[in-house]
Amino acid sequence: MTSAELAKLFFPNTRKEILVQGISLLQSAEGEKRVRLELVMPFGDGKVIGMPSYIGDVYDHIAKAETVERFSKLDLDFEAMSLFIYSTEDHDKTAQILYNAHMTGFTMTREKQKEGAEELSEVFLKFVVLAPSNPKLWSWLYPYHRGTMFVRFEPTQSDVDDIQAAKPDTQMKLGDDGYEAARKDETSKERDAEFAGKAN
Repeated sequence: MTSAELAKLFFPNTRKEILVQGISLLQSAEGEKRVRLELVMPFGDGKVIGMPSYIGDVYDHIAKAETVERFSKLDLDFEAMSLFIYSTEDHDKTAQILYNAHMTGFTMTREKQKEGAEELSEVFLKFVVLAPSNPKLWSWLYPYHRGTMFVRFEPTQSDVDDIQAAKPDTQMKLGDDGYEAARKDETSKERDAEFAGKAN
């Protein structure tokens, strides 16, 4: 399957809980700025609705008690995705919409098993979202750092008819400026330890 075909199957028509692990600002040599969001999708308590098979196969392996590995990188890279962001799971209006976002750096991660714990540790999907930035977007995102949002993912090209119809609380359309962002390692021990402390 092509990357575009895989993108269409990425939790379609499903609003997912997302933990904002990090927010940073990148700048190209030409001075164009992009916001870099480090996002985490938890799969605990049956939060696997909408999971495509190409992610489910990796999840099934990582989630097994006998599996030694705690990390598995996924060869996924989605261009031109739309992120419909909601402040709560049931809120009707979108709080923000990011068009033409780049999703990359996917890693399936399982927390370290606690000694004596009967239940298996939780599994997360970590990934990076890159989107053109401006002061208003940066200001809007800041309160969500280390917080939770709910997101619906769709390929941008399928959303053309929805752009005018959608009326979020604070909407801004973000275009693709062709910026090539450098990837960072999403599985550093320091970052995992920091996030685990918050999750617990």
